[in-house]
Amino acid sequence: MQVAKEWVKTDAATLTELTRLASKLPAPPGDLTAKNKRFLRQFDDPVVLPRLRALPAKLWSKVRHDKNQNFRTLSLAQAALALEILIYMPIRVQNLARLEFDKHLFLRNGPGAVSTLDIPAGEVKNRRPIEFDIPPHIARMLTEYRDHIVPRVMGRKPDRLFVNPDGTAKHPQTLSKLIRRIVRRYAGVDLSAHQLRHLAAKILLDDSPGAFELVKQLLGHENLKTTVNAYAGIDTRRACRHHFQLLEKMSAAEPISFRRSGRRRRPKTKKLDDKTGTD
Repeated sequence: MQVAKEWVKTDAATLTELTRLASKLPAPPGDLTAKNKRFLRQFDDPVVLPRLRALPAKLWSKVRHDKNQNFRTLSLAQAALALEILIYMPIRVQNLARLEFDKHLFLRNGPGAVSTLDIPAGEVKNRRPIEFDIPPHIARMLTEYRDHIVPRVMGRKPDRLFVNPDGTAKHPQTLSKLIRRIVRRYAGVDLSAHQLRHLAAKILLDDSPGAFELVKQLLGHENLKTTVNAYAGIDTRRACRHHFQLLEKMSAAEPISFRRSGRRRRPKTKKLDDKTGTD
């Protein structure tokens, strides 16, 4: 239908017929792929998520203590910032790679000031604008990166967030490979930049089973059906886990004692001696 409309420039009647035919086709599966389900199972181990969550701070410490800052330092700093942004603000890697200071990233340093990330609808895949308040610790990292770390390597402040040592823009695929390599090396977790969006959905739904509207808003999906189709397939486990916890609470709050069932025995009576009338 897109080819007919955008390239062939077909007439309205043909488009109507194509729409009718398309409605009779089975819908493609919308749930997570087997690969993404395997990825999420890593986080059933309770130590994996804290290890990933602590990685940006670990990388940032290495950047700060590097006395000979060069292109390797720049790569570590960019991996730390990319991870921290994607963990808190799970945007698509195409938008992440194109972030620019004072165009998408607005940093405010005054008391009570709020830094923001704003991406207009025209730059987003589904034409929905993206708006986030940047957590203060990420705003401080971004300011330090722009004003101090990059100038030591490039000799000037950058306009874009993710740049190569020569100042050119880093390609989204290059950035994604950098994230995957650094996370595997330092945290032992295998993930892509896009899979951090699935992880964000898992974190929300594990805490609040069925909160698909909240996930929709966080990920910037166009409609709720997209969100439900993607994440409902593994929601049974969350519901069962929640149900199990409720049963455990009930058992702890209402201890039950069991009595033996069946016919009660009659008490034994003492026999009298026929001769003496005594026991």
